[in-house]
Amino acid sequence: MKPLADSNHLQQVLAQIQLNIIRTKDQKMSDHLWYQKSMCDGEK
Repeated sequence: MKPLADSNHLQQVLAQIQLNIIRTKDQKMSDHLWYQKSMCDGEK
């Protein structure tokens, strides 16, 4: 049950991060950081 609990917690954390990104998406800095992250993820 421990791995499942950890996985659920991780999902909640990721969801919270995504909400924060959406909330601040209008700011140019967060747009720039999101763009950089997308580029890095695309290169993998």
